[in-house]
Amino acid sequence: MRLITKAIIGLAILSGTGAVLVVFNIHGFLQKEAPVDAKILILETWFWDRPAIEEAAEEFHSGNYQLVICVGVSDIEDGQDMDRLLGARLQSLGILKPQLVFLRLPSDTQHRTFQSAVTSKEWLRSNHVAATSINVFTLGVHARKSWVAFKRVFGPGFQVGVLPGTEDAYDTRRWWGSKTGRYIVARNSLGYLYVRFWPLPKASGTS
Repeated sequence: MRLITKAIIGLAILSGTGAVLVVFNIHGFLQKEAPVDAKILILETWFWDRPAIEEAAEEFHSGNYQLVICVGVSDIEDGQDMDRLLGARLQSLGILKPQLVFLRLPSDTQHRTFQSAVTSKEWLRSNHVAATSINVFTLGVHARKSWVAFKRVFGPGFQVGVLPGTEDAYDTRRWWGSKTGRYIVARNSLGYLYVRFWPLPKASGTS
């Protein structure tokens, strides 16, 4: 009986230790940083008005990219055209207009990360861009989800890297102490599991 009790206590301690390890490591795991040598930078546009856009511009200049492909839903709540606003901001940060490509997703698009990957791949193919590698620039803990989605869409033989911009909505060093941090980490954990293990949906129409 004592052996059984000790075994149960031991398992409980191990389970608790595992939970602590997950809490302390999940943020770093999701905030994947794995750039590759590429001349095309894919910029997810859902965080277009955040300070991390400046980091995307810095990456463009330091990495000697030829193109920035900005992909996402382009109409924002007040009816303004986000492409125009983001384009103006990127140009003010030294990226030339001919170096910018904007790919729009319908506002009702589901599985937006996946559809962004599909739309980017279709654009490269239809415009006969001879690329074998890209880097995806996204925000914080969304990075691993984006990385896995783009890798699955582009397929083997194509190099996909990822770069996470700095999250400014919460203290990333103590994310568990913030309601916003807990929500964003939980949401992106589920999003990563979806794109990693579930069959990806068929591509919907894009413009």
